[in-house]
Amino acid sequence: FLEKIDSLQKRNYRCIVLISTNEYEAITETLRRRGLVGTIDLDADVTREMLLEIAKRECARYGITLPPDVIIDTLEDSLRSLGSLRLTPADVVNAFSIVMSAKSEPLQRKLIFASKSGSTEGLEGLKSLGRQVTASDFRDAGRKLKAYTSTEKTDAAKRAINRIAPRERYSDVGGLHGIKEEVIKEISLALNPNLAIKAGYLPPKGFIFSGPPGTGKTLLAKAIAGESNVWFYSVNGPSILEGHYGDPEKTIRDIFDDARKNAPAIIFFDEIDSIAPRRGTHDPIVDRVVSQLLTEIDGFTPLTNVVVIGATNRIETLDPALLERFTRHFSFTYPKNRAEKQEILEVHLRRYRDALENGVTVEDVLKVFEKKVLSPRKMADTLHEANRLRAKELESGYKLLEALKVRPDKREEIRRLFEPDLKRLFERLNIKAEEMPDEGLIQILEKLDPGNYPLSLYHFEKALETVTDEYVEQARSMIRSTVRIKEPEIGKSYGLVALGESGQGGFVGVIEVTVNPRGSGNVRIVGSELGESILASAQDAFVYINSISDWRFKNYDVYVELITPAKGMEKQMVAPSIALPPVSGPSAGLAIATAMLSSFVGIPVDPTVIMTGAITMRGEVWPVGGLDYRGMGKIEAALADEYAKKLLIPEYNYERLGDFGMENALIQRGIKVIPVRSFLQAVEEALEGNPSVEKILNLLKGFEG
Repeated sequence: FLEKIDSLQKRNYRCIVLISTNEYEAITETLRRRGLVGTIDLDADVTREMLLEIAKRECARYGITLPPDVIIDTLEDSLRSLGSLRLTPADVVNAFSIVMSAKSEPLQRKLIFASKSGSTEGLEGLKSLGRQVTASDFRDAGRKLKAYTSTEKTDAAKRAINRIAPRERYSDVGGLHGIKEEVIKEISLALNPNLAIKAGYLPPKGFIFSGPPGTGKTLLAKAIAGESNVWFYSVNGPSILEGHYGDPEKTIRDIFDDARKNAPAIIFFDEIDSIAPRRGTHDPIVDRVVSQLLTEIDGFTPLTNVVVIGATNRIETLDPALLERFTRHFSFTYPKNRAEKQEILEVHLRRYRDALENGVTVEDVLKVFEKKVLSPRKMADTLHEANRLRAKELESGYKLLEALKVRPDKREEIRRLFEPDLKRLFERLNIKAEEMPDEGLIQILEKLDPGNYPLSLYHFEKALETVTDEYVEQARSMIRSTVRIKEPEIGKSYGLVALGESGQGGFVGVIEVTVNPRGSGNVRIVGSELGESILASAQDAFVYINSISDWRFKNYDVYVELITPAKGMEKQMVAPSIALPPVSGPSAGLAIATAMLSSFVGIPVDPTVIMTGAITMRGEVWPVGGLDYRGMGKIEAALADEYAKKLLIPEYNYERLGDFGMENALIQRGIKVIPVRSFLQAVEEALEGNPSVEKILNLLKGFEG
């Protein structure tokens, strides 16, 4: 190209070369020095009056009654939201063309039909088309302008962006009572700028969905996008960090630019904590990504009609500045009551309506699921697992039938290969296959069909048995095989210990207390469970027991050991300088106090009594976690304990236990739930022989009986 320019100049052709560009700075300096006469900046003389005149002319052409100044203001706002700073005459003309094309499209088929039939129907609508144009039409048209200026996306942006039009609807979201309605109202309003402007409402810049995995954060965001008929950008956080230097920041820009051009849209960052942790605690690349996110959310280019949602189950690790930009925070939890559980089951049982056994209701399935507290996703997975078990049983029956009829030599191999599936099948059919002749078994299996072998409560129960946390199950097994015994011992009690921040798992822990009468009144925690909360619980128990015994034991040294499989894990690091305890010290307070009193008075603790509750210096039993909608790990631990006959829990927790139907599950297991408000009330139930409070006080004060 440069050679041709040089040739034109040397031969003195009577020729003028005009070069047009919308990025003058991108033209190479070599071309600029080739004797160019000059540059003409066509934007330099573009004034607002010129744009208004063009808009006025176009309005007259199409019969549009909307004021030209409103049209220009609307187009400028739309372009500004796309990052463009100047409106050109061509943009105005193109916008009118886009608007009228969109408006006339519904009339095209009607006009074609009218022309064939000789009718004039539809012509009047065409004449009045301009009067139907609104500012919203120009706002939509503005987003379709300037598309040619977009740059190539990074490879990471292409992988990170999953732009979809979700099929999910509000009816697909079960539970989340209170939260769901509030989120829907907030985000729907944020996606409706016209209403927001008229109401003088400033939409939030972003939303944070926080909560445990599987609680419906992504599903609700998709449902809102589906109901609102907007694009949904599902952003894969870790893939953003891929690429060369500077690519992660550009990827963020590309994502937001694409969303602005396709607004209204929702940008959903799943696991946003992976790309937006506290700055200064991770790689500098991550810090730059956080800064770019802040710029996009709160920069000069507005996020008109674009809603940003970040989902996380570790909100405490997010950068504080980013959290401030996300002005609305919503906490997602496990189902809070039976009604929410039932609603979730209803949603996911729809797909199995035809396969479900006649007479089985959602209420029946709910009773099965009351044995565990599961996230909505886990509940859905368990329903799918139940149907998978049914399908495997059908397959095993067909394989065995084939072996019995065609390949007898493969019969034992098939029985061995499908042993668990055949066992369930025969249990469900209520037959003893090993005692039945082959002819009889063949007759039964030949009748086997998905239509007469429905999905039953049996399958849901078996599927629920598979829902176990490997770590929790290992912990329970370790306790059972080591320190959990059925003989009563002095100074040894059994307390329910919750795992994790919200108590979603749990097991029966052993509390052992040893006392030294020739001491100096020290309370010490021995072993590896050295948490401050455990020491505080032991000290509160020591003070209260002394206060009701005339301080008879004030000079005793007390040694407390909480024996759990979580030894050495008192603090679990989730981020630099942020730790969460795997076991709860306050929850063990009641068990610590019981073992301590047992050591003082010499009465063993009944090993069939398990307990949980916090203890105060005044002997009050306070509520604890692991017994509510956030997690019922302690109840699951009680159900899994082979020796438990009594469960002592704080009265406050007991009053709310009925909302989840867990007491019925405990009663069916043979465990009596006893609510307690005071320590003396609890210890009367926990000590061997159930001594009266009066006897306990006499023993503490040194009186016999």
